[in-house]
Amino acid sequence: MAPLPTLSHGWWSLLFVVVTDALALLGAVLSAPFTHLLGRALQRVRSRAVHTAAHAALAGVLGAVTSSLAMAWWMSGADPSLSLGIAIAAGAAAAIATWRRIGPSRDRSVDDDTEALADAHAMVVDR
Repeated sequence: MAPLPTLSHGWWSLLFVVVTDALALLGAVLSAPFTHLLGRALQRVRSRAVHTAAHAALAGVLGAVTSSLAMAWWMSGADPSLSLGIAIAAGAAAAIATWRRIGPSRDRSVDDDTEALADAHAMVVDR
């Protein structure tokens, strides 16, 4: 089999990038309502770990389902190992993003105590 000419290889690469980007954008648009609903459902939950696990699970399931559907449509059958890889990658990306977005919770009572001690110290020094 002869190698593809440079121009043909360039067009194929560009087409692959454009199609992949379009599919990624479509996936982001389709997952937005699910992510919004999950965020609304978790509004009262304060645990950072629960938010992270829930968003990772949602991203993994959406990644596995959509990749399986796309493979079934284009290749007349799904490859479970590829769907699992996509699910793990999507779940890990969502977990990292959620963990970083939420950040460590701050205990406001500690800040209030520190400010009260600083005010008391200032009053003593001013005398």
